[in-house]
Amino acid sequence: MGPLSPVQIALLIVAGLSIIGVIIAFIRSLMTYSGYAEIANEVRRIGLALRGDIFRDGSDVVVSGVYEGRPAVVRFSNAENTPGVNIRLQAPATFQLSLVPAGAQVTEGGRILLKTANERFDTRFNMRTDQPTQARMFISRPVTNILQKLAGGRNTYLGVDKGAIEVSELMIPTPNTSQHVLDQLKLMAMLSETLKMMPGSDRVKLEAFKRDRHIAARVAMVVGAAVALASVFAAMRVPNREPVTGVNQTLAAGILPADGDLIPNVKDWRAATAEDLDPVAVRWLRDNGRKPESRIAGDFSGKGTGRDVAYLLVGPEGMRRVVVLAGNENRYDTKFPYIGIAARVPRRIVDSIKWVGGKPPEGVQGDGILLVRKPDDPASAVVLFLSGRGIVSASPANYQDINLE
Repeated sequence: MGPLSPVQIALLIVAGLSIIGVIIAFIRSLMTYSGYAEIANEVRRIGLALRGDIFRDGSDVVVSGVYEGRPAVVRFSNAENTPGVNIRLQAPATFQLSLVPAGAQVTEGGRILLKTANERFDTRFNMRTDQPTQARMFISRPVTNILQKLAGGRNTYLGVDKGAIEVSELMIPTPNTSQHVLDQLKLMAMLSETLKMMPGSDRVKLEAFKRDRHIAARVAMVVGAAVALASVFAAMRVPNREPVTGVNQTLAAGILPADGDLIPNVKDWRAATAEDLDPVAVRWLRDNGRKPESRIAGDFSGKGTGRDVAYLLVGPEGMRRVVVLAGNENRYDTKFPYIGIAARVPRRIVDSIKWVGGKPPEGVQGDGILLVRKPDDPASAVVLFLSGRGIVSASPANYQDINLE
């Protein structure tokens, strides 16, 4: 067989790139649904219905998209002490309300127990709020019927917070997972329509969902093919180059490559390990049902995108670095001599924390990130919040008194 012509070589390269693309897509699918194979097709159906993206966030599988014009995030989890499915729909809510099964042992929610005109409903559920006037305006017979359907499961918890409706179920519903989730979203959308008629709802801004169409990857494939063709016809006299290893080094250091692109000088840093943390703070975190993490997912921007994350990094000579990424931006990046632990503080518990000065921080939009700055010192913690384009910080009187559940 004679030598291949430049055209044949070019066609082989294009075919090879196509095969590589198929293999990458297959591997990406395997990684996304690892541990969730039994509901993979159901998750895909939800992704199609929401016209959104499906991605992995730690051990969870997340669908982020739009339902009836409202940004929505559906999260599936197999982790312990975490709901099996969490559904969050942005809505023009101006007050806080929680609904849990009667007898459920919960430490969150408002202080005031609400009663309705439906005695059967009141015996099945406990509904609490800190804004009773607004909540009573919202609760009507049609709304009560919707709430009853939404929280009909024995292990279903519902919350209305400023800007969103959230439903959590302890177990992933099977079979017909996708239909169940879409039914729940339909009911949540009906609640959203009622919330739209509440006073002040017009001042609640809903952030539009921006779909990630992987344009960069597609452009890279096209450019790669074009470069390959040009190289063949130019006799391919390009010297060999050393393989790029930066992405592998970043991943080996415990930092996702996509996150590493937003962190300057990331190659000099690694994710903190258990040996880097304060044992006393770790024990407090485990007592709260959390495990210590160096990559901490949360809703730090308050926009419910499901993609915000914070990192606790360790660098040269034990220097610590805290990075908060939100909206595809590096929003906070600061070095510390020591950080014993970093943990997410849910937005809904901010008002229940005893703060130095006696008042909770103002201008808080989403979750906070708690940092313990001295070992064996409960008063050394600070909680950071994103606010507008800046940062708001506040110090709890004793971080070990905080109940994160």
